[in-house]
Amino acid sequence: MILFLTIILTLGLFLFWLFRTPPIERYLEKDISNISANDHKQGILTEQDIADFPKQFRNYIRFTKAVGKPLVNNFRIAFEGDFALKIGSPFIKVKSVQYNSAIKPLRLFYLKTRIVGMPLYGRDSYADGTGQMWGRLLNSFPVFNESGEEFRISELVTYLNDAIIFCPAVFVNLKPQLQWEELDNNKLLVSFEDHGLRVSAELYFNDQHVLTNFITNDRFCENPVRGKNQPRYVRAKWSTPLSAEWQELDERMVPKRGRALWHLEEPGFCYADFQIRSFSVNNN
Repeated sequence: MILFLTIILTLGLFLFWLFRTPPIERYLEKDISNISANDHKQGILTEQDIADFPKQFRNYIRFTKAVGKPLVNNFRIAFEGDFALKIGSPFIKVKSVQYNSAIKPLRLFYLKTRIVGMPLYGRDSYADGTGQMWGRLLNSFPVFNESGEEFRISELVTYLNDAIIFCPAVFVNLKPQLQWEELDNNKLLVSFEDHGLRVSAELYFNDQHVLTNFITNDRFCENPVRGKNQPRYVRAKWSTPLSAEWQELDERMVPKRGRALWHLEEPGFCYADFQIRSFSVNNN
Protein backbone atom coordinates (compact mmCIF):
# COMPACT_ATOMS: atom_id res chain seq x y z
CA MET A 1 0.00 0.00 0.00
CA ILE A 2 2.80 2.40 0.89
CA LEU A 3 4.57 1.51 -2.37
CA PHE A 4 1.36 2.14 -4.34
CA LEU A 5 0.85 5.55 -2.71
CA THR A 6 4.48 6.43 -3.34
CA ILE A 7 4.09 5.58 -7.03
CA ILE A 8 0.87 7.61 -7.29
CA LEU A 9 2.47 10.58 -5.53
CA THR A 10 5.56 10.39 -7.73
CA LEU A 11 3.44 10.17 -10.86
CA GLY A 12 1.35 13.12 -9.71
CA LEU A 13 4.41 15.24 -9.07
CA PHE A 14 5.83 14.28 -12.46
CA LEU A 15 2.62 15.24 -14.25
CA PHE A 16 2.46 18.50 -12.28
CA TRP A 17 6.02 19.30 -13.41
CA LEU A 18 5.26 18.25 -16.98
CA PHE A 19 2.12 20.34 -17.36
CA ARG A 20 3.13 23.29 -15.20
CA THR A 21 2.61 26.60 -16.93
CA PRO A 22 5.08 29.25 -15.76
CA PRO A 23 3.98 32.73 -16.84
CA ILE A 24 5.59 34.01 -20.02
CA GLU A 25 6.49 37.20 -18.15
CA ARG A 26 9.11 35.19 -16.27
CA TYR A 27 11.02 34.38 -19.46
CA LEU A 28 10.73 37.93 -20.76
CA GLU A 29 12.09 39.32 -17.49
CA LYS A 30 15.06 36.96 -17.76
CA ASP A 31 15.83 38.26 -21.25
CA ILE A 32 15.45 41.88 -20.17
CA SER A 33 17.79 41.39 -17.21
CA ASN A 34 20.65 40.91 -19.69
CA ILE A 35 20.09 44.28 -21.40
CA SER A 36 22.32 47.17 -20.41
CA ALA A 37 20.66 50.41 -19.31
CA ASN A 38 23.85 52.46 -19.51
CA ASP A 39 22.98 54.07 -22.85
CA HIS A 40 19.49 55.24 -21.91
CA LYS A 41 18.41 58.70 -23.03
CA GLN A 42 17.32 61.39 -20.61
CA GLY A 43 15.16 64.41 -21.23
CA ILE A 44 11.78 65.42 -22.65
CA LEU A 45 10.59 64.96 -26.23
CA THR A 46 10.17 68.37 -27.87
CA GLU A 47 8.82 69.71 -31.14
CA GLN A 48 12.41 70.24 -32.25
CA ASP A 49 13.06 66.50 -31.85
CA ILE A 50 10.39 65.63 -34.42
CA ALA A 51 10.96 68.56 -36.81
CA ASP A 52 12.85 66.38 -39.33
CA PHE A 53 9.97 63.94 -39.80
CA PRO A 54 7.34 64.31 -42.56
CA LYS A 55 4.30 66.29 -41.45
CA GLN A 56 2.08 63.18 -41.44
CA PHE A 57 4.39 61.45 -38.98
CA ARG A 58 4.85 64.59 -36.85
CA ASN A 59 1.07 64.90 -36.53
CA TYR A 60 0.77 61.22 -35.63
CA ILE A 61 3.40 61.54 -32.89
CA ARG A 62 1.49 64.51 -31.50
CA PHE A 63 -1.72 62.46 -31.56
CA THR A 64 -0.04 59.77 -29.42
CA LYS A 65 0.68 62.46 -26.77
CA ALA A 66 4.41 61.76 -26.84
CA VAL A 67 5.49 65.42 -27.12
CA GLY A 68 6.26 66.84 -23.70
CA LYS A 69 6.79 63.34 -22.25
CA PRO A 70 10.11 61.63 -21.39
CA LEU A 71 12.20 60.35 -24.29
CA VAL A 72 11.50 56.68 -24.94
CA ASN A 73 14.17 54.09 -24.13
CA ASN A 74 11.95 51.03 -24.42
CA PHE A 75 8.34 49.91 -24.29
CA ARG A 76 6.41 46.82 -23.24
CA ILE A 77 3.08 45.45 -24.45
CA ALA A 78 0.84 42.59 -23.34
CA PHE A 79 -1.77 41.13 -25.68
CA GLU A 80 -4.45 38.48 -25.63
CA GLY A 81 -6.64 37.25 -28.45
CA ASP A 82 -6.92 34.83 -31.35
CA PHE A 83 -4.09 33.41 -33.43
CA ALA A 84 -3.81 30.96 -36.34
CA LEU A 85 -0.55 29.02 -36.52
CA LYS A 86 -0.76 28.67 -40.31
CA ILE A 87 -2.75 30.11 -43.19
CA GLY A 88 -6.13 28.39 -43.14
CA SER A 89 -5.73 27.06 -39.60
CA PRO A 90 -8.43 27.71 -36.98
CA PHE A 91 -7.93 30.35 -34.32
CA ILE A 92 -6.58 29.43 -30.91
CA LYS A 93 -6.52 31.60 -27.79
CA VAL A 94 -3.15 33.12 -26.95
CA LYS A 95 -1.49 35.52 -24.56
CA SER A 96 1.70 37.40 -25.32
CA VAL A 97 4.15 39.85 -23.82
CA GLN A 98 6.93 41.75 -25.50
CA TYR A 99 9.74 44.23 -25.00
CA ASN A 100 11.12 46.61 -27.64
CA SER A 101 14.20 48.76 -27.24
CA ALA A 102 14.20 52.30 -28.56
CA ILE A 103 17.98 52.68 -28.38
CA LYS A 104 18.67 50.09 -31.06
CA PRO A 105 16.46 47.63 -32.97
CA LEU A 106 15.75 44.93 -30.41
CA ARG A 107 12.50 42.99 -30.04
CA LEU A 108 11.64 40.17 -27.63
CA PHE A 109 8.19 38.61 -28.02
CA TYR A 110 6.79 35.66 -26.01
CA LEU A 111 3.53 33.87 -26.76
CA LYS A 112 1.71 31.17 -24.83
CA THR A 113 -1.20 28.96 -25.87
CA ARG A 114 -2.39 25.37 -25.54
CA ILE A 115 -2.27 22.60 -28.12
CA VAL A 116 -4.34 19.49 -27.28
CA GLY A 117 -4.38 20.70 -23.70
CA MET A 118 -0.62 21.10 -23.40
CA PRO A 119 1.09 24.51 -23.08
CA LEU A 120 2.98 25.72 -26.12
CA TYR A 121 5.47 28.56 -25.71
CA GLY A 122 6.74 30.64 -28.63
CA ARG A 123 9.44 33.29 -28.92
CA ASP A 124 10.16 35.77 -31.72
CA SER A 125 13.21 37.96 -31.50
CA TYR A 126 15.33 40.46 -33.39
CA ALA A 127 18.71 41.44 -31.97
CA ASP A 128 21.98 42.57 -33.54
CA GLY A 129 20.78 41.83 -37.05
CA THR A 130 19.59 38.30 -36.24
CA GLY A 131 15.97 37.14 -36.39
CA GLN A 132 14.74 33.95 -34.77
CA MET A 133 11.47 32.18 -34.02
CA TRP A 134 11.03 29.06 -31.89
CA GLY A 135 8.24 27.07 -30.30
CA ARG A 136 8.41 24.54 -27.46
CA LEU A 137 5.75 22.20 -26.20
CA LEU A 138 5.62 22.24 -22.38
CA ASN A 139 8.44 24.77 -22.82
CA SER A 140 10.79 21.80 -23.02
CA PHE A 141 10.27 19.93 -26.29
CA PRO A 142 11.21 21.82 -29.50
CA VAL A 143 8.44 22.06 -32.10
CA PHE A 144 10.27 24.47 -34.42
CA ASN A 145 13.36 26.66 -34.35
CA GLU A 146 13.80 28.94 -37.33
CA SER A 147 16.36 31.56 -38.31
CA GLY A 148 18.14 32.74 -41.44
CA GLU A 149 17.75 35.56 -43.94
CA GLU A 150 13.95 35.27 -44.16
CA PHE A 151 13.67 35.71 -40.41
CA ARG A 152 16.21 38.53 -40.26
CA ILE A 153 14.06 40.49 -42.71
CA SER A 154 10.71 39.48 -41.20
CA GLU A 155 11.71 40.27 -37.63
CA LEU A 156 13.23 43.64 -38.56
CA VAL A 157 10.08 44.78 -40.37
CA THR A 158 8.05 43.54 -37.39
CA TYR A 159 10.18 45.72 -35.10
CA LEU A 160 9.43 48.65 -37.43
CA ASN A 161 5.73 47.80 -37.31
CA ASP A 162 5.59 47.59 -33.51
CA ALA A 163 7.33 50.90 -33.03
CA ILE A 164 5.27 52.81 -35.59
CA ILE A 165 1.95 51.50 -34.26
CA PHE A 166 2.56 51.59 -30.51
CA CYS A 167 5.34 54.10 -29.88
CA PRO A 168 6.38 56.21 -32.88
CA ALA A 169 8.49 58.47 -30.64
CA VAL A 170 11.02 55.60 -30.69
CA PHE A 171 12.34 56.91 -34.00
CA VAL A 172 13.71 60.11 -32.49
CA ASN A 173 16.63 57.87 -31.47
CA LEU A 174 16.89 56.11 -34.84
CA LYS A 175 16.67 58.93 -37.41
CA PRO A 176 19.88 57.98 -39.32
CA GLN A 177 18.36 54.58 -40.09
CA LEU A 178 15.18 56.01 -41.66
CA GLN A 179 14.26 57.30 -45.10
CA TRP A 180 10.90 58.84 -45.99
CA GLU A 181 8.86 59.47 -49.11
CA GLU A 182 5.55 61.34 -49.06
CA LEU A 183 3.14 59.52 -51.38
CA ASP A 184 0.14 61.79 -50.71
CA ASN A 185 -1.42 63.79 -47.86
CA ASN A 186 -2.31 60.66 -45.89
CA LYS A 187 0.27 58.15 -47.07
CA LEU A 188 3.99 57.70 -46.44
CA LEU A 189 6.65 55.25 -47.56
CA VAL A 190 9.20 54.55 -44.83
CA SER A 191 12.43 52.59 -45.20
CA PHE A 192 14.49 51.34 -42.27
CA GLU A 193 18.03 49.97 -42.23
CA ASP A 194 19.90 47.87 -39.70
CA HIS A 195 22.94 45.57 -39.95
CA GLY A 196 22.95 45.66 -43.73
CA LEU A 197 19.21 44.96 -44.01
CA ARG A 198 16.69 47.34 -45.52
CA VAL A 199 12.92 47.00 -45.13
CA SER A 200 10.09 49.32 -46.09
CA ALA A 201 6.38 49.83 -45.56
CA GLU A 202 3.52 52.08 -46.60
CA LEU A 203 1.83 53.97 -43.77
CA TYR A 204 -1.78 55.12 -44.06
CA PHE A 205 -3.35 57.91 -41.96
CA ASN A 206 -6.83 59.36 -41.72
CA ASP A 207 -7.70 63.06 -41.71
CA GLN A 208 -7.39 63.13 -37.91
CA HIS A 209 -3.67 62.16 -38.25
CA VAL A 210 -4.29 58.65 -36.85
CA LEU A 211 -2.50 55.63 -38.30
CA THR A 212 -4.97 53.26 -39.97
CA ASN A 213 -2.76 50.68 -41.68
CA PHE A 214 0.81 49.45 -42.19
CA ILE A 215 1.50 47.45 -45.38
CA THR A 216 4.78 45.81 -46.39
CA ASN A 217 6.12 43.19 -48.78
CA ASP A 218 9.14 42.52 -46.56
CA ARG A 219 7.81 39.59 -44.57
CA PHE A 220 7.95 35.85 -45.17
CA CYS A 221 5.22 33.34 -44.42
CA GLU A 222 5.13 29.57 -44.60
CA ASN A 223 4.24 28.49 -48.12
CA PRO A 224 0.70 27.03 -47.91
CA VAL A 225 1.00 25.25 -51.30
CA ARG A 226 4.57 24.09 -50.99
CA GLY A 227 5.52 21.45 -53.50
CA LYS A 228 8.66 19.69 -54.60
CA ASN A 229 11.64 22.03 -55.02
CA GLN A 230 9.60 24.97 -53.71
CA PRO A 231 10.79 27.14 -50.81
CA ARG A 232 9.29 26.62 -47.38
CA TYR A 233 8.93 30.37 -46.83
CA VAL A 234 7.78 32.92 -49.40
CA ARG A 235 7.85 36.71 -49.35
CA ALA A 236 4.29 37.99 -49.03
CA LYS A 237 2.28 41.15 -48.63
CA TRP A 238 1.51 41.70 -44.93
CA SER A 239 -0.77 44.29 -43.34
CA THR A 240 -1.81 45.33 -39.83
CA PRO A 241 -5.03 47.37 -40.12
CA LEU A 242 -6.06 49.22 -36.99
CA SER A 243 -9.51 49.78 -35.55
CA ALA A 244 -10.80 53.29 -34.94
CA GLU A 245 -10.72 52.73 -31.17
CA TRP A 246 -7.69 54.05 -29.29
CA GLN A 247 -6.99 54.26 -25.58
CA GLU A 248 -4.66 56.12 -23.24
CA LEU A 249 -2.20 53.87 -21.41
CA ASP A 250 0.82 55.16 -19.50
CA GLU A 251 -0.19 58.68 -20.64
CA ARG A 252 0.13 57.78 -24.35
CA MET A 253 -2.40 56.87 -27.01
CA VAL A 254 -2.27 53.29 -28.29
CA PRO A 255 -4.81 51.22 -30.25
CA LYS A 256 -7.24 48.99 -28.38
CA ARG A 257 -7.03 46.24 -30.96
CA GLY A 258 -4.67 45.08 -33.69
CA ARG A 259 -4.93 42.56 -36.50
CA ALA A 260 -2.38 40.99 -38.85
CA LEU A 261 -3.14 39.62 -42.33
CA TRP A 262 -1.28 37.68 -45.00
CA HIS A 263 -2.26 38.68 -48.54
CA LEU A 264 -1.21 35.74 -50.69
CA GLU A 265 -4.72 36.17 -52.06
CA GLU A 266 -7.07 39.09 -51.55
CA PRO A 267 -8.81 40.11 -49.33
CA GLY A 268 -6.19 38.37 -47.20
CA PHE A 269 -6.16 35.90 -44.32
CA CYS A 270 -6.34 37.34 -40.81
CA TYR A 271 -4.14 35.15 -38.62
CA ALA A 272 -3.92 37.40 -35.55
CA ASP A 273 -6.60 39.44 -33.79
CA PHE A 274 -5.26 40.85 -30.53
CA GLN A 275 -6.52 43.14 -27.80
CA ILE A 276 -3.95 45.23 -25.94
CA ARG A 277 -3.99 44.37 -22.21
CA SER A 278 -1.24 46.74 -21.10
CA PHE A 279 1.36 49.17 -22.44
CA SER A 280 4.17 51.03 -20.71
CA VAL A 281 7.39 52.86 -21.56
CA ASN A 282 10.83 53.07 -19.93
CA ASN A 283 10.56 49.90 -17.88
CA ASN A 284 14.24 49.39 -17.05
